[in-house]
Amino acid sequence: MPCMLDESKNLGLAMLLAESEEGQYEPVAVVGSLREAREVAEFDYRTRNRRLQAGESPFCPGGYKVWAGTEEGYRTILEIIP
Repeated sequence: MPCMLDESKNLGLAMLLAESEEGQYEPVAVVGSLREAREVAEFDYRTRNRRLQAGESPFCPGGYKVWAGTEEGYRTILEIIP
C-alpha cells in the first residue's frame, strides 16, 4: 500500500521551489506543512500570472517542488503542478 503524506504534518524547515520546464529553479518560501506549501504555491502562481499580464517578465514555473529532510537526507517529497 502506498504511503500517504499527512497534509498537516509538521515538516520542520521544508523549502518550496518553483521550477521551470527547462530545470531552472527559484526558491519561493520556507514552509512547515504540505498544506502550507500548496497554499503558497497557488498564491505565488497567481501573483506571477498577474505580473505577466501586466507586461512584466517574471520567472514562469512549470511546477513547484517541496524539499524536506527525511531519514535518507533532503529530497523532494511533493511536486505541485499549477
